[in-house]
Amino acid sequence: MKNDVRLFIEHLLAEGLEFDGDQVADRAVAYLGLIREWNAYASLVSMSDAKNGLEAHLLDSWALVPWIARNVQLEQVRYIDLGSGGGFPAIPICMILGELRAILVDRNEKKTVFLKKAVRRLELTNVSVENRSFEGQFDAGPLLITSRAIEKPQEVIPRIVSNMAPGDVYLCQSPTIEAMELPEACSVESIADYYSQSGIRRSGLHIVRLDAG
Repeated sequence: MKNDVRLFIEHLLAEGLEFDGDQVADRAVAYLGLIREWNAYASLVSMSDAKNGLEAHLLDSWALVPWIARNVQLEQVRYIDLGSGGGFPAIPICMILGELRAILVDRNEKKTVFLKKAVRRLELTNVSVENRSFEGQFDAGPLLITSRAIEKPQEVIPRIVSNMAPGDVYLCQSPTIEAMELPEACSVESIADYYSQSGIRRSGLHIVRLDAG
């Protein structure tokens, strides 16, 4: 199953997730095709990943979906993906969880041009794209946050956590988060599930929350 897109879709459906598997499969093919088409222009992924590794990126992103579906009230949160780059994990997540209202943020103009193209092509109507850097501030939540491809994670991740509010959830995929200096009021839960143990998830998954009070 490790790089088999259709088999992975069937696995998610067997877990009880409700979505149109054929539609998601078609969107996945179109999305990976767009990345290959635009990669030389926007440097979305490495050249080797563009040739042989895109399916692994896709499945790694989808591996977040079961946790989100079971633990987040989808219609009440706003989803923010910081440093979206080529759109992993946000675009694959939104292919399946169409209820999420998502904002994809990247400071690179070429990447945001690609992201806007992908969002339109895939008809992800609840997704918007913003060309800007993360200045350490969030609008009112509750928020669901990801940041899979940010530069300088040792600097940016503590800033993300410092600006979270109680009720926000940060899905952090940096393997070094447990060694970072984070606010005392936050909790970090390491997730060791099937997707980590099977190697489908490329990095660790940590759930970060800010304690109330």
